[in-house]
Amino acid sequence: MKSNHTPGPWKAHFNVPTAVIPGHIIKRDDDVQIPIASLWVGGGTHGKTIQIANAKLIAAAPDLLEALEPFAKLAAEVFKSGNENKTTEPLYIFNEAQITYDDLRKVIAAINKITE
Repeated sequence: MKSNHTPGPWKAHFNVPTAVIPGHIIKRDDDVQIPIASLWVGGGTHGKTIQIANAKLIAAAPDLLEALEPFAKLAAEVFKSGNENKTTEPLYIFNEAQITYDDLRKVIAAINKITE
């Protein structure tokens, strides 16, 4: 599960007036000045709040991918073991929290959006 994206960590910079599109930019967390993404800051108060949240989500993408990769490996092993038809029954339960087979499928689907 290898992706060709710009390596992280990424950082969101808010309200950058000198950006090509004045707004929020996402770039590597180093001295490189080339943005990975730009988000327009317009859209009124509600739009600005959403754009800040979007910038934070985009900046977290490499970290989220890295955090999900062990679960994808676990899922591959679980489904190799003849559990591919199971769905909502719990795979793991700890106190009130549980992980189902469908949860593992969602992890695989999310990673596939990035790596395929």
